[in-house]
Amino acid sequence: MWIGITRYQPLELIRIKSKYNDATGSHFGMNTTAIIRSQQEIVAQCKNFILSVSPEHYQSTVEPHFASPPGKHIRHVIDHYLALKAGCLSGQVNYNRLNRNSLIEVYPEAALQPITDISHWLSTLSHAVLRRQISVVSEISVTEEVHLTCHSTIVRELMFVGSHAVHHYSLIAAILSLQGRPLENTFGLAPATLTYQREHQHTTEQS
Repeated sequence: MWIGITRYQPLELIRIKSKYNDATGSHFGMNTTAIIRSQQEIVAQCKNFILSVSPEHYQSTVEPHFASPPGKHIRHVIDHYLALKAGCLSGQVNYNRLNRNSLIEVYPEAALQPITDISHWLSTLSHAVLRRQISVVSEISVTEEVHLTCHSTIVRELMFVGSHAVHHYSLIAAILSLQGRPLENTFGLAPATLTYQREHQHTTEQS
């Protein structure tokens, strides 16, 4: 079954409050530099994790709490970024295309090149590319095969895959904690949560 709808509001509704002063695209309410930098920060967290984790921890599950090891979460994060990268060229992003059972799930070093390629790709994105209209395909039902196709933009999907990555980082952090190897306290925390923590710390320091 295939369903088609319009997914997101126009790009002009996106507003970004940032310390980065970039006039590019400012009349659209979009700070290109801040967007790319924020995504590269998220990808860098993945790379730092890969470089620091042992193959044993990368491959180990913590059942019954978590059925999937950290490596499968990393592969899933990479799949979504690669799907968006491919969609930039084809005009359609298909999040159903997953590289299950790949070497990325098993060996941390196998994930390094894809992550490096994603970081490089992010650095090439221009304001015009971010505003580009695309279609998005994804399965939506847990009881039958139902595919949803809808309209979006590169920048909106970039926001999605970044948020999706942070969500999986949170799961990875929980798995590693149960393995007795806690990660840095910002890994897996959403940007809004980190902003709240900074503001709360500032308020506490002033009181």
